[in-house]
Amino acid sequence: MILIISKPRSGSSLVARLVQSAGFKAEKDIWSIKGRKVKMNSSEFNKEGYNEDTQFTLFNDQIIRCLYGNDYSFLFAPSKSLLRKTNNIMTIPQTFYYDLEKSFIYYPKNYLKRLQEIAGHNWDVWGLSRMYRGGKWAKAYTKAKCECSRNLNKRLEELKLYFKKQGPNSKRYLKDPRLIFSIFGFLNEIKQSKVKILFVNRNKLGLLRSMRRHFGKRLFSKKSIDNTPFVSNHFNYKIKYQSYREYTESCNTAKKIIKRNVKNFCEIDYDKIISKRKSSKEIQKLEAFLEEKIDHNLIQITKP
Repeated sequence: MILIISKPRSGSSLVARLVQSAGFKAEKDIWSIKGRKVKMNSSEFNKEGYNEDTQFTLFNDQIIRCLYGNDYSFLFAPSKSLLRKTNNIMTIPQTFYYDLEKSFIYYPKNYLKRLQEIAGHNWDVWGLSRMYRGGKWAKAYTKAKCECSRNLNKRLEELKLYFKKQGPNSKRYLKDPRLIFSIFGFLNEIKQSKVKILFVNRNKLGLLRSMRRHFGKRLFSKKSIDNTPFVSNHFNYKIKYQSYREYTESCNTAKKIIKRNVKNFCEIDYDKIISKRKSSKEIQKLEAFLEEKIDHNLIQITKP
């Protein structure tokens, strides 16, 4: 079993496709949730798809909220000191509830007419218009059965059991950049299992440009939306200002903590993978970690 972790927009979707070409299958049904489930489609940012289990990403959103508070997400990092204080025992507040419904959604005034100004695109890249009744993302956390403390506790216990059952020869993988912070809610189970961690890095400037293209041009700036403290509202995360230095330092702190706690840990550099000069060595490193050969033809010298 492999967990693919990275900062968002680090090229982890390409790495996931390489892992898949080595014979590993994407885990898409941890909880066997019945009823209408929501799925994440490909987009202009990831035309080949994100290779993520949408229910797992929604679960990780909630775990981050429970660990650090509602202000935090994988786009607004908990501080280094807060990360260091987080222990490996996850306690979900009994009163916890969050879903994508009207009372929780911040919808900027004349949003659809101001998309280019606010989000930096001519389409609703943040998905806010699809969160109201009947929309694809309306009550998405309820669809994933993780909107309240009772259901979220059930999903957490099932996930812990899932990791315990993964044997050394399990050829499954889970990929989600939210794991960089949510993993601390179930790190004990990771430590005790045979789960491997594959961490994907990317150069700071390329990462910053890609994150701003995807999540909003105001990200990591003090240019807030209207008279709010928010610089982006991608997926209604209500992202406040945080310097890029603070964000990357927190991510690097999280990576160090994970690395100390997991035996089977490997770092892969996205920029080296797509480099004509350095690709071969980095691919060899990945193949040694997977103990399998990958399809080199999947690598294209383009950036997400």
